[in-house]
Amino acid sequence: MNISNGILRIRVGDDLYEHEILPGSGRVSRKTEHFEGLLKVIRDSNAHNFSVDVEKRDLREYEVG
Repeated sequence: MNISNGILRIRVGDDLYEHEILPGSGRVSRKTEHFEGLLKVIRDSNAHNFSVDVEKRDLREYEVG
């Protein structure tokens, strides 16, 4: 881990990750690309867990006549 010029740098193996250090306290810096795999798993899981079967009816049932 290295901090310089307002940037936090973290090396994990051969990978280097960088985040801007934001002024103030309690602020959060996120990079969307770090979450892409996780978000896909969550979306896929939610789609499977919350799928709803919808009854299909002939539209003629709603005709006024």
